[in-house]
Amino acid sequence: MDPREKAVLGRSGLEVTRLGLGGAPLSGMVLADGIYQGSAYDQSLKIIQRAYDLGIRYFDTAPLYGEGRSEIRYGRVLGGLERASFSISTKVSRLLIPADLADLSPYSEDGLPHYNIQFNFSRDGCSGFGVSSVGHVPVHAWSGICCDPLKLIKEGARRFHNRVAQGQIKYVFSSVLSFEHASFLKHLTN
Repeated sequence: MDPREKAVLGRSGLEVTRLGLGGAPLSGMVLADGIYQGSAYDQSLKIIQRAYDLGIRYFDTAPLYGEGRSEIRYGRVLGGLERASFSISTKVSRLLIPADLADLSPYSEDGLPHYNIQFNFSRDGCSGFGVSSVGHVPVHAWSGICCDPLKLIKEGARRFHNRVAQGQIKYVFSSVLSFEHASFLKHLTN
């Protein structure tokens, strides 16, 4: 297998390299009860650039990864590259709210304040990290954790439709949702 070879995801027509780079460990977030500390800011930027230089063209991130740090770090590297040369996905359903509106000072090189995370579809996956458009947006929501995912998806439907119409989002797909929720999403893109 050539990891730089492109493959089509399902019947979507979306082509991505067979090997992608996931953004959770690049965010500096602590994983596995502190066993894994994640990558530091400068190291993350070097890893992203090196992956691109080696021919990796699929990148995945989420606002949840390091309270936005993953998206910022991808944007610092990918934002200066030709947009058509790579595919990036981010997720929706997590809104980052400043933890203390009186103190928005950055706590790291990423320039971000501390955030609290809220389940919310008002964040559409296109803003905040220096890339003009997102190739595809996985929709993550889990029944019974905090809310009714179908209700949240319905609330975000207009926003998705507008971003797709503007060419900022090319594909919307679901993950970890029931078939009912995935069927609803199909109607959003028609």
